[in-house]
Parts: sequence; structure tokens; C-alpha cells
Amino acid sequence: MSVKIRIIILIVIVTLIAGFFINKSKQKAENHIDAEVGKVKSIDDIWTMGNKNEFINNMSLYIAEKCSYGDEMDNLNDAQRVFYITQTLEMEVNNGGFWQFFFNTDGMFVNELASSFEKIGAMKTAEICKKAVGIFGNAFPIDMDKIQEVLNTDDDEETEEKNTQLLDECDMAFYGYEEDLEELNYQFIMKNKEAFSN
Repeated sequence: MSVKIRIIILIVIVTLIAGFFINKSKQKAENHIDAEVGKVKSIDDIWTMGNKNEFINNMSLYIAEKCSYGDEMDNLNDAQRVFYITQTLEMEVNNGGFWQFFFNTDGMFVNELASSFEKIGAMKTAEICKKAVGIFGNAFPIDMDKIQEVLNTDDDEETEEKNTQLLDECDMAFYGYEEDLEELNYQFIMKNKEAFSN
């Protein structure tokens, strides 16, 4: 087999593998968007859904509406808060990586990320979150200017490059989906059914 044919075969294989992960990521984002386009269903209607993906997407939308998309987190009980945090992280990272998550959440519940994933049983994802949040040191800054200072350290190109590389590694690890987050969230809801019934 010639070198040219081997290179073509290698390119095709790499393209197929990359396409698989990109499609998986897009499918999760599109499923979430599909739920958003429709009207928010009542909690009673959500509980009648037999399809897990449809159930999770609609429950996610219901909980997001309940807390005004994170602006009124006090409207959620502890279990709903865990679910909202895991869903928000997944949606943001799939859309633009951890970088986007940090900018869009404004530090609202970053310090609860790892523990939320641990509560649903996603230990590997919790470790990825710990690693990503670790670039901020001991405490995530709540002020957006300070967040941008850490992410865009113009005066320290080496640190910015190191942080970018670390976040890219976290993104790739997350996109690998070593854990079935949909299933883990579903099981978490089922174990806390009463908490999700209002």
C-alpha cells in the first residue's frame, strides 16, 4: 500500500472519529434547543414522558424557567439546584467550552460545580470541573473584571497560554463523555422524585 493511500485512509479515520464527537456534542445541544423552542410543559406533563432524552430536556427547561435561568436560584430546592448546575455546565461547555461557562455564569455557582456532579454520581466529570476551576486558585472571583483578568492575562502571556491549554484539555476530556450524564441526571431525578414534583 502506497504512502499516499495510507495518508488518505488516516485522514478518513481521523475525520470519522472527530465527526463522532462533534455530532454527539451537537446532538445534545440541539436536543436542548428543541425543548426551548417549544412551550414550557407543566411538571405533570413532564412526568408522563417516556423518552428519557425528552424528559431530561423538558425537566431542564422547566427548572431553568423556575429559577429565571439562574437569576432566582432561591426558587429551587437542593436537588433542583444540583440538576440546574449540571445541565447549565453541560450546555455551556458543549456550546463554547469551560471558557464560555466561566464568562456566562459570572461565578454564580462555580464553587458548587464539582459537588453537584458528585451528587449525581459523575465523579470523572467532577474531577474535570475541579481541574478547570483550579486555574482561578483557591476561590473563584465573583466580579466579572477579575474573571477576565485570570482568563485574559495580557501582561503575562505564559500564564494565559497555560490557562488556555488547561481549559482546552478540560474541554476535550468533557467532550469524551466517559460518563452518561443524561442517565446519571435521570437516575438522580428518579431518586429525588418528590423534590422534582413541584
